[in-house]
Amino acid sequence: MTVPQHKNPSKDRTGKAPYNFVPLPEAIVAAEECPVRDRYDTDRVTGVIRCTLLTKTPLYTRAALERHEVGHIKSKDKHQFFYVDPVTMEPVIPGSSLRGAIRALVEIAAYSKIQPVTDRQLFFRSLDTSTAGKAYGGRMTGGDRKGKGSHPNVSAGYMERHGHTFCIRPAQTLKGTQYYRVEEEVVMRAIPGLRSMTQWNTAKKRYLPNRDYRWLRSEVWFIPVSCTSHKPESSQFYANVTEISMTPPEDSTGWSKGVLVASGWVPSRGRGKHLHWIIGPPVENNDELIEIDSLDVEAYEEDGAGISKTIKDKGWSVLPKSGDVRIPCFYIRWEDSQGRQRIAFGHTAMFRLPYEKSPRDLLPDYLKDDDVTDIAEAIFGWVDDKKGRTIAGRVYFCDAQVQSAENGLWVLADGQESVRSLLSGPKPTSFQQYLTQRTDEKDNLHTYDGEGEKTLRGHKLYWHKSSDLTPHNYESRGTVDSQVTRYRPVKEGVTFAFDIRFENLTKAELGVVLWVLQQCSLENQHMKLGMAKPLGLGTVQITPTLYLSKRVQRYTELLSEWAPALHEATGPDDIRPFTCAFEEFVWNALPVEARGTARSYRSLPRIQALQIMLRWPGPKGTDYMTFPNGFKERTVLPGPLDHWSDNEPQEKSQPLAKPQDQGKSKSNLIDGILGKLNLP
Repeated sequence: MTVPQHKNPSKDRTGKAPYNFVPLPEAIVAAEECPVRDRYDTDRVTGVIRCTLLTKTPLYTRAALERHEVGHIKSKDKHQFFYVDPVTMEPVIPGSSLRGAIRALVEIAAYSKIQPVTDRQLFFRSLDTSTAGKAYGGRMTGGDRKGKGSHPNVSAGYMERHGHTFCIRPAQTLKGTQYYRVEEEVVMRAIPGLRSMTQWNTAKKRYLPNRDYRWLRSEVWFIPVSCTSHKPESSQFYANVTEISMTPPEDSTGWSKGVLVASGWVPSRGRGKHLHWIIGPPVENNDELIEIDSLDVEAYEEDGAGISKTIKDKGWSVLPKSGDVRIPCFYIRWEDSQGRQRIAFGHTAMFRLPYEKSPRDLLPDYLKDDDVTDIAEAIFGWVDDKKGRTIAGRVYFCDAQVQSAENGLWVLADGQESVRSLLSGPKPTSFQQYLTQRTDEKDNLHTYDGEGEKTLRGHKLYWHKSSDLTPHNYESRGTVDSQVTRYRPVKEGVTFAFDIRFENLTKAELGVVLWVLQQCSLENQHMKLGMAKPLGLGTVQITPTLYLSKRVQRYTELLSEWAPALHEATGPDDIRPFTCAFEEFVWNALPVEARGTARSYRSLPRIQALQIMLRWPGPKGTDYMTFPNGFKERTVLPGPLDHWSDNEPQEKSQPLAKPQDQGKSKSNLIDGILGKLNLP
């Protein structure tokens, strides 16, 4: 199958980011048959790779909370580097971190499947004219903007808790609708003390959020009305309530009891949002209750998914904590890519909505084939929860211990305040970056929904930054404490040591591990590890030394004397037979169409992209885009080769080969870069 290719954007539509992607493999290379685990195979190799790790930039891996700290502090507020001994608190790099970082590179080098890729839908909310805005509006709004007007295509009701199950009790339909709009001025007259959502800023000559405004959910009495057109003032078609009261009116004829929902301000032309919501009274018939599947509850509660950080901070989740509470909500029914009937819900009528397709849905079928065991799975192990199959791993990573720190161990001296940085997780909802695009036109970009050939961009790696990083380069000044992580990183120039033990690997399997480690040992190629990688931390150089077990000889000579268990292979001549066996195995296993015009393994575009992403230092222009304009324009990220060729390296100490005259093409420059990496 041909993988959808990414088209690089034009210069004025080029985005930037501290990361890029190694494209997906055109084919998966299947692993050799796994060995029997109760014996050592004489045709395979067993031993240990002893590694020296040198930090080239500051490094930080977070310490786990100890038992007495649980419930008292958040993990992001624990400043210490990972440690094993709580007395000495000497920094240790966890073997699990090393394993994860090296496995990610093995997956790329060995043409293995990209893992893990979530099968949960991502959430989005977009009200602009982009592809995402059209997709959101197509599912969340109905009506006709050119006719009577558009209206939310959702239902309203009240979320209830029944034991461990959540249900929605629909609102009654009065005057043809379950929910209504009410002008802010009308609400402020009825509720003394409620502030306006906005205030006019004379200096900036525009409306800004009012800091004194408070979100509110409150029972109110109101007179229901029918939906009407509000043109030409508004293109929306809604029921505009003009009579509300906080107390029951003396004459309640025509009045109903509902709930007012006054949430946050949304900027738009002029004043922006100026209407609040009212949800009508609930139905009394329990037969009308709508049970919410646990899948939808979990999706809503997942960080960055249905419930945003703002909603969580405000305490505005629509999921009750007890059974005697009803929380007003809006909801919509939808069908996912597997044909399951789902329900999405939120606190207002324009809540975050799940895409119909998950990231995993966009992968080509051959990258989801669990019947094929790839090289990374065979080496590191694999668990198939759905079919109950497992493959035990044959590599074991030890923790990395400090060996030397000639220029000091810590970036910060004792007594200095910890570094404060704004750290967050990946944002795959940035579809213009994470998905292959065939155009850079904002209104025609691929999203996780809709038609068109598209897939994930590939394996995400972070660019390296220069070696002269100081806390000034990665501290987040002026950011509130609740949004930052405090930490104390290890200094550059610190040496760690760790072992990788392996059993019953084929020459090709051992070869890929050594190949990756060898790439990260070069003076101009390194690996990323730990936290704050987008800010430049975590660049490390790893130098491997191979020791092979002479198990047959050892036990043959057991009765005469204990023979050495390991045979030392000190130089690259001893490693090269394994790396060559690996390259040859992958090259021969690749279909001809997957090789393209490449002449050898190292000239494959995917491997060249990997080498470029490992290059140290990385190119300029690898910071995050500015907010909000950078994201609003949805500029597109070019591929790693194209990005590098358009940006000079960050340091002059290791210059790249550049064209000596202006007439040379971009391809010549890329050839020069790859030549520096010793590629064929």
